[in-house]
Amino acid sequence: MFALYVTSFIIGGGLLLLSLLFGGEAGGVDGLEGGEGAAEGGALGRALPLASLFFWTFFLAFFGLTGVLLSTLAREAGTLLTAGLSAGVGLGAGLIASRVLRGLGRAEVGSVVRPEDVVGRLGRVVVPVGRNQPGKVRVELRGRTVDLLAHGDSVVPLSPAHQVFVHDVLEDGSVRVVSAEEPRGLQPPLPVS
Repeated sequence: MFALYVTSFIIGGGLLLLSLLFGGEAGGVDGLEGGEGAAEGGALGRALPLASLFFWTFFLAFFGLTGVLLSTLAREAGTLLTAGLSAGVGLGAGLIASRVLRGLGRAEVGSVVRPEDVVGRLGRVVVPVGRNQPGKVRVELRGRTVDLLAHGDSVVPLSPAHQVFVHDVLEDGSVRVVSAEEPRGLQPPLPVS
C-alpha cells in the first residue's frame, strides 16, 4: 500500500509542480490550463468534477501525501484507517480544487469580444504568436484577465511574456496584435513571393 501512496504522490505532485512552474501555459501542460474548459474535461468536466484533470491531479497528490505521512508518522493507525483518511483527504482536495479552478475559469468577459472593449489595450503573449502562427494573448478586460486567440504580423513569432498592443478584432472574435516593445521600423522585412 505504501508504494501506491508514493506513486500517487509522485504523479500528482509532479503534475502540480509542472502547473506551478509553467503556469498551465506550456504546450505540454495544456491540460492544466484553466481556460476554455480544457482542464475540466469540457462539458463533462463541468457537469461531473470527477472527469476533471484538476480533480485527479489534486486527488493523487493529496491522497499520496496523506498516505505517506500517515504510514511513516502514525504506523499504529492501521492500513484501513490510513487508506480511508488518505482517500478522504484526496477526495476533499480534488473537489475543492476542481470547484475553485472551475470558478476561476469562468472569469470570462463573454463569448463575443467587442472591438471597443479590447482595441487599444496592452497585453502579454501567452502562446507564441506570429504571421503564420496563431497564438494566445492575455489582456485585462473589465477588471478580469482574459486569454484571447491572437494573430500577429511579425515574421518571427513573439515569445511568451512579450508585451503586445491589440489593434483589431477579427470576425471570429480573435484579435490581431503587434509588438509593443519593438519600433515598427525594426521588424524584419516581409519575404518577397
